[in-house]
Formats: sequence, structure tokens, C-alpha cells
Amino acid sequence: MRITLRAFTVILIVFTGSLVVYPDEVHTGGKVCANPFRSCQSAKWKFDAWDLSFPLPRELKWQSSYYSADFYAVILKSRPAVPDPDGPAGSAMCSGNFSERERLQTQSVFPNQKVFASRFGCGHMTVGYTNVNYNYNFLAVYAGETQSAANSILAGVKATGKFQSANIRKMKVY
Repeated sequence: MRITLRAFTVILIVFTGSLVVYPDEVHTGGKVCANPFRSCQSAKWKFDAWDLSFPLPRELKWQSSYYSADFYAVILKSRPAVPDPDGPAGSAMCSGNFSERERLQTQSVFPNQKVFASRFGCGHMTVGYTNVNYNYNFLAVYAGETQSAANSILAGVKATGKFQSANIRKMKVY
């Protein structure tokens, strides 16, 4: 028996009483803004200082996820994400993330590449990254658009002696 998408939607509405809507994925192809002193901003969205930003369309569609172009990052360190005890809308301070102070201290070590940090478990996640484990928060440095550029950045990271377990990750911002 073959069920069409339309038939499946009708069955879903009859049995659940509602229609589940999943967000659209919009792959913008926008290159990330890796300048640590100037992020990409849009009229409708403001990236936080710890985010790696990318250009967004002028008009944003509700319940859509916007993705940057692929890029490489060097994950400097990570730690378990500890969810906000009050849930996504909670006002409690979450833990398990890297503080802005620590990010800025690390940024001073890499003045030409943006140092960014994830905030998984901290209330409602507004910016995320692909190809990562959401049970952990990370501190990373932008490493370019190619594997060879990333290898070069990784060598520089290891030369500092501060991040011996650093590793390369190909990802997108969303």
C-alpha cells in the first residue's frame, strides 16, 4: 500500500488533532565572517559576540533554519553541556559553556581568526553548528575554507602548547 504525502498529512491530523510543522532548511551558501572584530549582522537578526556569523537574507522566513557555507574550525577544547535547569525558556544561568571572558582571552592568542563558542543547553539555542555533539560545548577558532588552510591553523594552535588535543572539524553555522 502506497501512502502519498497528502494522505499521510490527513492521517496525521486525524490521529493527532494537529499538524506538526518542521522548519525549512535554507542553505544560503554565505561565507562565514571570520574577522574577529567585525561580524555579519542583518536587519532581522543579531549574532552574539561568541557566535561565528554569516550573511543572512534580508527577509527571514518563520520556522526556517539558515545555513552558512562549509568551513573548517579547530576545536580547541570542549566540556559537557549542562542544560538550564528551568528548560529552554528558563532564566537560570546555565553551566557547561565557555564564558565570554575565556573566549576573549583565547581570542587574544589568535588575533587574525575568530574564536567562537557553542552554547548548547543554555536556554533556547539560537545559533548552532553542524557536525558536532550537542551534549558538549566547544571553544573553537575559525580555520578557513579548505583542509590545507585548516591543517596550517592546527599546526599553529599546537605550537602554542595550550591546546594539545585540538582537532579539525568541517562544519556549517545555522
